[in-house]
Amino acid sequence: MPITSLTPSQGTVGTTVNINGTSLGTTVSVNFGGAVVTPTAVSNTVVTFVVPSSAPCSGQVSVSTNLSNGTRTNSVPFFVIVKPTTTGLNGTCLPAAGGSITVFGTGFAAGGTVNVGALTPVAFAACGSNTQVTVTAPAHTPASCFDTQQVTVTTAAARAARAPP
Repeated sequence: MPITSLTPSQGTVGTTVNINGTSLGTTVSVNFGGAVVTPTAVSNTVVTFVVPSSAPCSGQVSVSTNLSNGTRTNSVPFFVIVKPTTTGLNGTCLPAAGGSITVFGTGFAAGGTVNVGALTPVAFAACGSNTQVTVTAPAHTPASCFDTQQVTVTTAAARAARAPP
């Protein structure tokens, strides 16, 4: 069994991954789910590749290598995680504490937090809409349109920031 682990074992499109194992020096390609990827580096114990843009939005995929003698190694799981993006907010002013903030974008179903400037982060559930998240505004001063704060959505995968419109 040549492959022993992946480092990291989860990530987003563009993540550099090391396949760790033995007898990997003749690797010619990496199987990533249904995609065949060219490795960026190959040694007897480590094969490096980049998660391709064809990766699914989220979920588990199998990773194995193809060796120059035509054999395929064992496969190990890699978990693709959602990287959030933000496209807008529900208003032009940060509402008073207790009001609602709705952030629009993608990748929010993974759960995480909404940060408004340096205010206390507000958590949101790991289920629900992938394209919008609504949270209760944290306490802040001044509570007016003169208070410009950057809104950031953070999930297990990454962060996406949006300044108020």
